[in-house]
Amino acid sequence: TPLSSGLSIGYNSLQLAICSGCLTGGLSYTFQLSAKYSTKSSSTSTALASLTIAINSPPYGGTITITPQSGRALNDLFTFETTYWTDDPSNLPLSYSFSTFLLNSDLATVLRPISLVSLVTSYLSPGLQSRGYATYCVATAYDTLGANANVTTKATVFPPFSLSSIVSATSNLLSSAFANSDSAAVTQVLSAAVNSLNRVDCTVSIPCATLNRDVCSATAFTCGSCLPGFVGAEGDANSVCVAIRSVVGVGASCKTNASCVSNLCSRGRCADVDKDCPNSCSGKGVCLYKDN
Repeated sequence: TPLSSGLSIGYNSLQLAICSGCLTGGLSYTFQLSAKYSTKSSSTSTALASLTIAINSPPYGGTITITPQSGRALNDLFTFETTYWTDDPSNLPLSYSFSTFLLNSDLATVLRPISLVSLVTSYLSPGLQSRGYATYCVATAYDTLGANANVTTKATVFPPFSLSSIVSATSNLLSSAFANSDSAAVTQVLSAAVNSLNRVDCTVSIPCATLNRDVCSATAFTCGSCLPGFVGAEGDANSVCVAIRSVVGVGASCKTNASCVSNLCSRGRCADVDKDCPNSCSGKGVCLYKDN
């Protein structure tokens, strides 16, 4: 896209801002400057100068393997290894990091921060019951300029047999980690132990997908939040979520429940509804409502 500007005689500086991600890695771009006198001058000659910049591309072609592919939290040791990465020789050596997540990659747990080591051994947190106990494992490769790419696979990690086994395994593993001054092992064991203790029963009567909700993960017997593009009761709930474009707000005229963001059409108007208490207070209390 050509840009032009009138400048005075002497030293001048111009800034050109390029949005992040607008230049494609692996390609070269040429920036050209042309200068000529203004139309008031009798000279029509134009001077040209150009600069070609090669955009760094991230590593590619990598794989990740896990051994074993299934096991039990705080009992079986898993080994991750990433190989076959390729990059421009001038951007070597590569560095690697490893992480895991259960549902949302934005909430990943780091197993090993960036280092030159392409493998890691770790105890893992149990996967979600609603996802077949799958734990997703990510290896990220970085070149010397910071460009990076990742690969993902999954392992099946079953929960510990009992509360006593969690306590016993955690105690033994932490003692070993402290004795070896292994801070990474301490973090791995604590993460697996906390997630094992916080695990909830995700048996739900209705498939969460039919409610347009994410799978159960944090609240017992309850589906997750509305899927992207859908609205409904905030947070974990077992109420239906409806498509954003097909509903109207509270107070608008309506004919059916499905046409309301609250999923309740009363006397021709969309009405507000009280939010359900998660899992009906687990049978240990009474749900109270407060109008803000």
